[in-house]
Amino acid sequence: MPLFARPSFEIIEFDASGEVRLELHGELDLATVRELVAAIRAAERRRPARLVVDVAKLTFIDARGFRVLLDAARRAEREERRFVLSNPSPQVTRILQITGGDRVVDVARRSRASKA
Repeated sequence: MPLFARPSFEIIEFDASGEVRLELHGELDLATVRELVAAIRAAERRRPARLVVDVAKLTFIDARGFRVLLDAARRAEREERRFVLSNPSPQVTRILQITGGDRVVDVARRSRASKA
């Protein structure tokens, strides 16, 4: 069930035994970043051992959206939890490399063998 929905952005949450997974769809930008902040903060309040943000279905991310993800990763590290950015596009991967975010964010890619 979507937590937040706009014509250009949607967050779908999955919660299972110690892990919260947020699946992002559409465009993450100035107009939608507040919804992501609210969803991440709500998930963090539940103190999951692992928070996964799946960005495979993002069609756009701006600097503010990227910053929200980096901030969440840093908070998780301070609080000794895992934050995982899942299935980044080649563009998001490149941004992580250029900014040094790949040293802050744990990145997981879906293997071709497993589509789940």
